[in-house]
Amino acid sequence: MPEYKKVGYLTSSFKLFHLKDQNKKDFSYHYHDFHKILILLNGDITYCIEGHSYQLAPNDNVLVHAGEVHRPIIQSESPYERIIIYISQDYLKKMRKSEPYSAVVQFPFQNDGGVYHYGKELTEQMEHYLTGKLLQYVPEDKIFRWES
Repeated sequence: MPEYKKVGYLTSSFKLFHLKDQNKKDFSYHYHDFHKILILLNGDITYCIEGHSYQLAPNDNVLVHAGEVHRPIIQSESPYERIIIYISQDYLKKMRKSEPYSAVVQFPFQNDGGVYHYGKELTEQMEHYLTGKLLQYVPEDKIFRWES
């Protein structure tokens, strides 16, 4: 049985960043001890999670639970651009307790294959909710927004 490397670290409740790889590169299978949300902005990407492969399109969301083995496969020379959100397991538990009926908190982490194509209404709800949470920690001019 292969051994996989734990990568990344999270020393706060969550971490949000924007990445753009201009050159094609290989990613090894790995896992995290926190949840990860990937929002694909650009790229020809197949995302593998726990033995399942998903062909992504721009604005698709990939939800990887803590401990799940995963990796992206870059299929072409197109830049791989994405938003990544790391969320601690404890923080997600607190969010679920404080807002137990929120679709934004519950829906994204239902284990339904890991990739979601959100409708406009839910996407707007998620953006509003996450922006509100982020504004508690960072100034509004530091929050990156994109148009789909």
